[in-house]
Parts: sequence; C-alpha cells; structure tokens
Amino acid sequence: MMFVDLKDLHPIDFINSNEIGVDWHKKPSVQARLRNIVGRKLRRIQLPDDYISIAAESIVQKACELNEEIESNNSQ
Repeated sequence: MMFVDLKDLHPIDFINSNEIGVDWHKKPSVQARLRNIVGRKLRRIQLPDDYISIAAESIVQKACELNEEIESNNSQ
C-alpha cells in the first residue's frame, strides 16, 4: 500500500474544469458530485478507505476557498 501525504494533494489535481460549471462552489449538488469524483480518484491512488471521505471533503472545501479567492481578486 502506498502512503499519500494529504498535504501534497492539490485540488486542481482532482477537479477537472470540464466536470464542473459556473458557480459550482455555491451549489451543494455539484459539490456532492465533486466529492464522489474526488473519492474515486483517491481510491485509484490507493488512499485507505478510512480517509477517503474526509480527504474528499477537505479537497472540495479547499477548492471552494481557492475559487472564491480567485473570484474576489478578479472582481477588484
């Protein structure tokens, strides 16, 4: 089994812009779908099952934060 440090995982590595739409960070249904997509990708890199849901939630949350930061910088 391969050990993966969650600090090395970046949301951009897991979220493809073709899989999401505009304002995805505001829609819980899209975020749920993204957690599923991220969870599948984490299983492919053999992250232990105990950590997949926690890591997927963390990655999607971090992506939301990054997206909101980018949007706030673009609007200024």
